[in-house]
Amino acid sequence: MTEGVSKIVVSFRYKPAAGWKWLLASGVLSLILGLLIWSQWPVSGMWAVGVLVGVNLLGTGLALVTLASTLNKSVGRGA
Repeated sequence: MTEGVSKIVVSFRYKPAAGWKWLLASGVLSLILGLLIWSQWPVSGMWAVGVLVGVNLLGTGLALVTLASTLNKSVGRGA
């Protein structure tokens, strides 16, 4: 949940960039996944950690690639 909150805060710092919404979405997804694990903790420990960490990594990767691509284009080095 802490990671989700930090991603949301950082996404607003990059708000002028076009890809900031992807980072915000990744933060919200991380926060929701953290809340799902927390709400069903003893039972969710058997399955949720692997599945939700994988989903979180995919969301974070997509957000960072999109944000980096946007920032690269804004600097003038983009293809």
